[in-house]
Amino acid sequence: MQKKIPAQYLTHLSDRYLVELPGSGLSWRSMLLGLGLVVAISVGSPYSIWMVGSSEMTWSYFPIAVGAPLFILVLGNALLKRALSAAELITITIMGLVASGMPIFIVGLILSIISKPYYGALPTNEWAVYVHPHLPDWAIPDPAHDAMRFFYEGLPSKDVRGERGPSRCCGGCCWCWSCTSSACARWWCCAGTGWSASGWPSP
Repeated sequence: MQKKIPAQYLTHLSDRYLVELPGSGLSWRSMLLGLGLVVAISVGSPYSIWMVGSSEMTWSYFPIAVGAPLFILVLGNALLKRALSAAELITITIMGLVASGMPIFIVGLILSIISKPYYGALPTNEWAVYVHPHLPDWAIPDPAHDAMRFFYEGLPSKDVRGERGPSRCCGGCCWCWSCTSSACARWWCCAGTGWSASGWPSP
């Protein structure tokens, strides 16, 4: 005799992960708090590593740069008798998680790639002979006036700040890399939207 699962249990199994939160997560409060968290992560994470010399705040799947502000926000929200809804808290958390991978893992990696060819050139590796002639001007900063050395080691004095420092040498190529990264991100979003609508392509 074959036993069948009752229909109400099958409905429960299919709908048990469908949770609908009341209210909308996209509100002025959640967007402003999320943008504040994004700015704090984008400025605080590089400063803590490269200026203070502390540990990486955006490392791991749930970084401390997001977890600590979220803990304070949830505690303050409980004291204010749930001024923010659960959907708004989720929106703020997602904005912080997305921003946590930008300042170090993306921007920091790009800056290290475009600045290393001239700063790391030595007579032993002969980059000046085999690498430098093939580098495009739009992708690599101008190494004139020791700009790459100042980028890694800092300006020696305030008198040099008016000269052609790292910020002026890197402005053009950073703009080109920003446009390239934006185009790649747009293509990735469009491709992901198309794949999610029509199904992932088979290999």
